[in-house]
Amino acid sequence: MMENRCQRSGSIKIMKKFSLIFLSLAIAVTLFSCKSLPTKYESSSTGYATFTVYCDWVGEEFNLDKSGKYKGFPLKQDLYFVGDNSSSFKISPTEKEQTFDVLLDAGKYYLYRIGNFSDFMCRYEFKIEAGKRNYIGDIYINLNYLYMDIFRIYDSYTYIVKDYFDEKVENLPALDDVDGFINSCTPTEKEIHPGLFG
Repeated sequence: MMENRCQRSGSIKIMKKFSLIFLSLAIAVTLFSCKSLPTKYESSSTGYATFTVYCDWVGEEFNLDKSGKYKGFPLKQDLYFVGDNSSSFKISPTEKEQTFDVLLDAGKYYLYRIGNFSDFMCRYEFKIEAGKRNYIGDIYINLNYLYMDIFRIYDSYTYIVKDYFDEKVENLPALDDVDGFINSCTPTEKEIHPGLFG
């Protein structure tokens, strides 16, 4: 009987030792992995996208019939962007000519949609360099097609990107947390159209 009690207390001591060793290893692994993970929003991994959007129809209201019975359909020319790193962002212009500075993770991005229905297979591509203010172009949006029913707007847009970097360098105020203003614009040769063939 006494021998059994001694064996049990011995095995309990061994189990306690193993538990302490396992707990110590788990804490060490956790601390090491937390220390080695990169901080997502370090200034060394982000840069600014600087661009101007031109859209003549922004904020305009359209009626569904000549009597003006249905109102309140302001036209929104929102621009949707996506990056290779799975990040995405949206711009909602409120003026006919508006300049944006957007802080982004470094990497490659694409303009993939304008408005509600204009998805682009042929997409404008630009790259963001960390620690820089990256001029990605002047984006001119054209209303291509508009149809409305009582419930929603069906809109279609084309766009073209132009390079006015030299003028932007002279006229835009400086940003404090970047060390240079670089030209990341590759102007499009022609208008980009929505749909399968661009």
